[in-house]
Amino acid sequence: MLWQNIANPRLPSLMESSLGGGAGVSVCGKFRVATEKSVFSMPEIALGFFPDIGASYCLSRLPGFLGEYAGLTGARLDGAEMLACGLATHFVSSAVLEIEVCK
Repeated sequence: MLWQNIANPRLPSLMESSLGGGAGVSVCGKFRVATEKSVFSMPEIALGFFPDIGASYCLSRLPGFLGEYAGLTGARLDGAEMLACGLATHFVSSAVLEIEVCK
């Protein structure tokens, strides 16, 4: 995708809620950090819309039928589930992350 060709590295922090279009932009980064407070979902599914291009691209490449399930139901995934299926590349405790960011 075009996002992966940007010279400046992006580090999307999936610290709290990553929903809808924000999720679509966040999951296309090379490094994706999730915490135990992270939530990934596509709530527009409940309204009858379909996921945006970023989420559609990444969801279609998840293992098994998880991407299809998440894309068709708008199911919520927590940080551990995001790491297990590949939506997140790293998992860090939110307490550690807040301490390091605030320094």
